[in-house]
Amino acid sequence: MNWKTSFARKITYITTMVLLLFPLFLLGQPETRAKSGGKLSRMRKASGLSQAELGDIDPVGASMQLATFGMRGIAAAVLWEKATQYKKTEDWDNLTATLNQITKLQPNFLSVWNFQAHNLAYNISTEFDDYRHRYHWVKKGISFLITGTKYNRHQPKLLTEIGRYTGQKIGRSDEHVQFRQLFRDDEPFHNSFSAYVDATRAMGAMGKPDNWLVARMWYAESENAVEKEGMPVVGRSPIIFFMFKPMSLIQYAMAIEDEGILDEKGREAFRYAGQKWDEFGARELKGPYGGRIRLSDMVIHRQAVEEYRESISKLAPGLAEEMRQEKRAKLSEPERVALDMPDQLRSDMQRRLAMEADMVVSHQELAERVPKERRKKALRFAELASQRGKLADEIEFSQGNVNYYYWKTRCMVEQTRLATDARKAVRDANNDYLTADPISAKRKFEKAWDLWFELFNKHPSLWKGETAENLMPAIKSYFDCLSQLDEERPKDFKLVRLLQQYDLDPNALPKDAPVHWPTLSEEKNPNQ
Repeated sequence: MNWKTSFARKITYITTMVLLLFPLFLLGQPETRAKSGGKLSRMRKASGLSQAELGDIDPVGASMQLATFGMRGIAAAVLWEKATQYKKTEDWDNLTATLNQITKLQPNFLSVWNFQAHNLAYNISTEFDDYRHRYHWVKKGISFLITGTKYNRHQPKLLTEIGRYTGQKIGRSDEHVQFRQLFRDDEPFHNSFSAYVDATRAMGAMGKPDNWLVARMWYAESENAVEKEGMPVVGRSPIIFFMFKPMSLIQYAMAIEDEGILDEKGREAFRYAGQKWDEFGARELKGPYGGRIRLSDMVIHRQAVEEYRESISKLAPGLAEEMRQEKRAKLSEPERVALDMPDQLRSDMQRRLAMEADMVVSHQELAERVPKERRKKALRFAELASQRGKLADEIEFSQGNVNYYYWKTRCMVEQTRLATDARKAVRDANNDYLTADPISAKRKFEKAWDLWFELFNKHPSLWKGETAENLMPAIKSYFDCLSQLDEERPKDFKLVRLLQQYDLDPNALPKDAPVHWPTLSEEKNPNQ
């Protein structure tokens, strides 16, 4: 009986195993040209997960031997160790070959695509003297990233990197003038990625595809992966991630301006860039502290805080001032002296004492001192003021991360004829300076300073920023013209603040030059 039971059990096990082969075959059937494969193959294809292409690995290497025994992870670890060593020794050829092997083993591992693309576009490209050869290797880096999208089609991080390389590496390198021209004329390269983005829809002011506008299209693909495919934003905050697309339009407008397009085309480029920057500012995004914020809403939240504060004060008139006087009475004599002294007259110690002196009456402190019958309402106002204040602080912090108001103001200013006239005047003066005509250059420079002074007075926030700093080389050329003509630097030089601000040359300040710092009201952000 026992023997028969054991035999029957074995038959049952064997029969079950044979029967399970059929569903396993249906699930795991590989894809062929004629058939779509089994369930797992179809799911893998729908999710964009590709099998490692083992046929492309060195067939006589140890990596192939390990991979064929199912030890793909160990093989990848060995190759990564080799890649690290090759990078340390700057053996770029072997590093390239090793990273290519890793992509066959780990096609869905994004780091290998980013690592190799950076190697091609930034490391190997600099080994060549000819800018054409450098451009060739930059292209290879971009093409490598594009190849990575075959296996990671909806990965925002990879798509963003393609946009960043196309925009910044071509548009901001030391050779950006030559690179941008080569990119415009590189029709075969445009065709190589036409299946992903259509370069003919990114025509610039020269009537050819512009690298910054093509980069914008890649950023748009990245945003689509997040918004339509539901992919997460990894490695960057949402605010930085969604900044790239509108910023590429600003970079494009600045690039064509630097290339001499100082007419209606240039102004229109800034108008459109400003429009898209405003749309970015109005977009609701997750902030760094976890709140849902819009960069354009800071003024609204600050005003709300003031209104809630005023509502608390109305419940107990004069209480806020009374509490401030109480806090002042608790201060030491040196602290009171430091607070009463104008900031420009304070010593370092007095500045520290003034900063440390506790004179702020918080919303909560004020509400808790409101008479009992109105205190509940006051505490509610204090809570709302605190919430809106935190949102305003979160927005202000995020604005600083992307220099939000500077770029908003820059786009607004560059749309004006005054800005293009000021830039034309500097360009014409520089041309005369370079052709050894100091008399004409001096006259044109001084006309330019009048225009720039007018522009800065209309938009005081521009005194500090890239716009002002970029004028320093032209100012140095102007002073050189004066030296050639044996003339003193003018005491009433209108842009003397820039000399004081950047202080690039200790002899740059004219003698007895007045200090031209703006008043406190001028320093306030005009957009706030």
